[in-house]
Amino acid sequence: MKIRLEGTHFIYLEYPFEHIGPGVLNPIAATDIQEYLPNRKPMELVTKTQEVLFIREEDTPAWIAWGNSMGIPSSNRLDLWALLNEPFLDTVFSQEKQEQSFARLAENGLDRKEVLGIRQKVQSQMLMYNTVLWEWVHLGHYDVLLSRKKYSLQRLSQSFYQWSMGIGLRNRV
Repeated sequence: MKIRLEGTHFIYLEYPFEHIGPGVLNPIAATDIQEYLPNRKPMELVTKTQEVLFIREEDTPAWIAWGNSMGIPSSNRLDLWALLNEPFLDTVFSQEKQEQSFARLAENGLDRKEVLGIRQKVQSQMLMYNTVLWEWVHLGHYDVLLSRKKYSLQRLSQSFYQWSMGIGLRNRV
């Protein structure tokens, strides 16, 4: 996800997902970015066409400085994918914590039945992915896409990519 900042736009020199919407990548103008979410790992950008892009950790400080200079707003919206991925972390959550997560997801339009369905859909790829990674703090949207690309028998398709975007952007209305 290496980037280069150039005046009023930036360019991805490499990007791991080829399913980006048409016309989204290279160059990306500051005016095409709706907001950036610095609390995500890796940092996320939301385009005005409602697509999530990722900025690698090494590029985050420079991108934030550039984004601020371009007047791009930041947001600390709830990370729905992080809550959805909690069962796949290398840790154990109390029943109370699990119920709090279900409640926060419900506040953002994801009822328990849908949450369980989403988790079931990504379970095998996320478990395989985290068997290699051993992450115990955070698995987000990027991890869902990367795990689908690298650790799933069902490869990352355009429909899965768009489905994941729809979930990741659910609370951005």
